[in-house]
Amino acid sequence: MKKILSIIALSIAVMACGGKTNLETALIQAGDNRTELEKVLNHYAVDSLKYKAACFLIENMPYHYYYTGEEVNYEKQFFKMLHETVLSPEVIADSLNRGRMSEQFGRTELKYDIREVDSAYLVHNIDWAFRV
Repeated sequence: MKKILSIIALSIAVMACGGKTNLETALIQAGDNRTELEKVLNHYAVDSLKYKAACFLIENMPYHYYYTGEEVNYEKQFFKMLHETVLSPEVIADSLNRGRMSEQFGRTELKYDIREVDSAYLVHNIDWAFRV
């Protein structure tokens, strides 16, 4: 029994020491966008607090995404009109539906932040967050 527990403990220790950090894992998942994310890390290399903020954001990016496409544009337009006018939701939807008879409608594309967000966007937002 002691031998089995020793093997299990040793296996866990090896896996814990040999594993990649969350930052390394995120950078691998970034694919072609890795250089953009590394630019952010290099930009904040001399500011430890902003560097930690950049690491936190990059480490958590693999879990976030957004949609693009005609249907998303339709929804944005609908809610913009709903906010700006006194028309009922039904009237707005009817008005928008008349112009959407495209076969592309209904197709959305899933985009992951880790593969899309550029360095300028991150640097701008990190700087603003620290100003606030």
